[in-house]
Amino acid sequence: MFKGHREHPDFKGLGTVPVEGLPETMLAAEVHEFNKPYTIHQVPTPKSLDPYDLLIRVAVASFCHTDALILSGGLESTPSGFSGSHEPTGTLYAMGSAAATLGFKLGDRVAAEGWRDPCGQCADCKGPNSVHHYCKYMKGFVGSTLPGAFQEYTVVDARFSVKLPDQLSFETAAPLTCAGATAWRAVKTAIQGVERGQWIGIVGSGGGLGHLAIQFAIGLGFKVLGVDARDQGLALSKKAGATLVADARTGREELLKHITEATGGPLMAASIVLSDHVTASETACAITECHCDVIQVAQPPEMVVIDFREFIFRDIRLKGSLLASQEELQEMIQFVVDHNVQVETRLYKGLESLHEIVEEAHKATFAGKMVVAVNVEEVEKDQQLKRL
Repeated sequence: MFKGHREHPDFKGLGTVPVEGLPETMLAAEVHEFNKPYTIHQVPTPKSLDPYDLLIRVAVASFCHTDALILSGGLESTPSGFSGSHEPTGTLYAMGSAAATLGFKLGDRVAAEGWRDPCGQCADCKGPNSVHHYCKYMKGFVGSTLPGAFQEYTVVDARFSVKLPDQLSFETAAPLTCAGATAWRAVKTAIQGVERGQWIGIVGSGGGLGHLAIQFAIGLGFKVLGVDARDQGLALSKKAGATLVADARTGREELLKHITEATGGPLMAASIVLSDHVTASETACAITECHCDVIQVAQPPEMVVIDFREFIFRDIRLKGSLLASQEELQEMIQFVVDHNVQVETRLYKGLESLHEIVEEAHKATFAGKMVVAVNVEEVEKDQQLKRL
């Protein structure tokens, strides 16, 4: 994904900052061999920070589908030897020389996306449609090409980080840094040009991203069709408040019949694909009105498969969407607080619990997000304060 790091122009004249006061080592869960459990052991703590770096003491880190791919060697660009998780929350311990200009101060409760150090020079960083989290020349991505959040301290980028509202717990916020941010951007992209009150379809609605996308779309004023093919996914879609829930296992004809009977005729004004099943993208096209958009978020193992008759003859427009910008992350987190969005999590305590989490991920019986309390004291403090 990354073409090789370019030095950010803002770095000129700015040096690294040494980190002081930390123990020499910390506990981390690293990928040392593919298709093997995490290696949980002591590793060196960070010793210096680049200008926009934030060093956080990790409170909660979330386990993502991407983490499962990394463990299996499913991402070719992923080297072994790094800790997992790109969904961190924690307390700001130290920061680089430029991070304070973005409003951060030591002791802040923060959440961060995984991107680190965009080049600041390419078209994605500076062009007329710039969305710098698409920068090809970044330093890397936390939890895959850089050390992640399954360790006691980790380094994130201030330009992809936000301060957490006092009402929001570390446990709730951790999945929002990837699942939430990705679902939010997909929904905001899907509703462009769509009138409030119309139908939005979500294929793969009963998972970590899907149950959030349902609540986002409903909160923004749209009716939502949730499509899933698992009993637990259908149950979570209903719990999240989908206006209509449909079982993809019934087949295309029954699915369309069910939808048109429930809506009185119209199909979806836009749809979002959150399932990586081989039929998911084609299903999304089928449930969407002609000349409308399908937003592809899921990353199937090999390719996106769509029958050309659905795609071409009906003028369905397929758009890709990946994570979110810092501004979108901030907007989404505030929306979660304002609308009391419920994040379905299962909390595990301590990095040692990752072995159990990986087993549960292989079973695919839990429809929400599994999260690890790396710092159990901070999680208990959140619980005592009754944060969301």
